[in-house]
Amino acid sequence: MAGDCARGNGQAAVGVAADFTLVLATDASAPQLSVTESHPHIADGVATTDHSGLCHQSADLVIVAQDQHGFEAEPFDREEQRM
Repeated sequence: MAGDCARGNGQAAVGVAADFTLVLATDASAPQLSVTESHPHIADGVATTDHSGLCHQSADLVIVAQDQHGFEAEPFDREEQRM
């Protein structure tokens, strides 16, 4: 399973979905998620980058392609290590 934090427009999640059967793509903005491309391997969820909602050590890959400049790195790094 892969996690895409701060999905944005969703391009990165779609690319990762070619190699994973499940990509949990989260964004803090529900309206943003409502306009992203749907894909059978992508599940969207509203979540912040420091509270993803993913289970402990559940992700094989964690990506941030769009918005790393838009959030604090230290809380995200802790959440990434937990995932």
